[in-house]
Amino acid sequence: MLIKIGRAANVQRRMQQWTKQCSYEIEVLRYYPYLPGASAASGEQPRMTPHVHRVERLIHIELAGLGLHAGPINCAGCNQVHREWFEVQTSKKGIGAVDEVIRRWVDWDETQS
Repeated sequence: MLIKIGRAANVQRRMQQWTKQCSYEIEVLRYYPYLPGASAASGEQPRMTPHVHRVERLIHIELAGLGLHAGPINCAGCNQVHREWFEVQTSKKGIGAVDEVIRRWVDWDETQS
């Protein structure tokens, strides 16, 4: 499975842009920082990641070091080259490994502020 690790000010709008631009069916697996049990209806606001650009880069570096980087992908839908995509085993273990890396770097960033 290919997953995109990235940041956006408005995730829903960004997802719509990707779908329109690339003609792919895209699904959000999780927002970060993740709040278990939180939903839009709960009114609980997600925490902000103070150094989001740095955290994103550190996550990408670690995932690439684990051999998960899918490399530049030539998109047939938009004829652009996409980066920041990672090939992950389609299993609970595969997704869990990525989730652990992301959570660890987000938590680390919170301790730096």
